[in-house]
Amino acid sequence: TSKDIRLFEINDEILKSINSGDQIYIVGEKKQDAVFCTKNTTYSIKKVETSNTSLIVSPSSSSVFTIDGKFCNYYELKRITGRIERIQEILKQTEYKGKLIEETYP
Repeated sequence: TSKDIRLFEINDEILKSINSGDQIYIVGEKKQDAVFCTKNTTYSIKKVETSNTSLIVSPSSSSVFTIDGKFCNYYELKRITGRIERIQEILKQTEYKGKLIEETYP
């Protein structure tokens, strides 16, 4: 059903990644915007409302088609630099604090 499907506008680079079998991800924390990732690139995700309705139809060998879903929005992907704040937060927890402190607190 259309409730289970999301439409994404993708560029040639993303299409090439998908067609070559590369994994793609949508990741994010509860208090952060989700991002769309390929193995080499990160994209912001923005929901775009449109006045046009897009229809999803099943393939048909006749001139009669079944409408499987309809949409008045899609998700736009814009290339961004990767966010490293979370990586810094995780690494900070294992930061070396010096020989005296490391020997005192295992």
